[in-house]
Amino acid sequence: MKTKLILKGRKVKYMPRFLDDFWDYYPDLLPYKDAPSEQKAGKLRSEFWKL
Repeated sequence: MKTKLILKGRKVKYMPRFLDDFWDYYPDLLPYKDAPSEQKAGKLRSEFWKL
């Protein structure tokens, strides 16, 4: 699935599936922000590079 991205009022061509995958990943970042740890950082880093 392609997603439109709008930046500063300008439409940008369709972005690859990365944006959909990123927004699925994003909720995992919020608990890390409140309670960071090396273990969580490693897990999140690994998941991010799979995107």
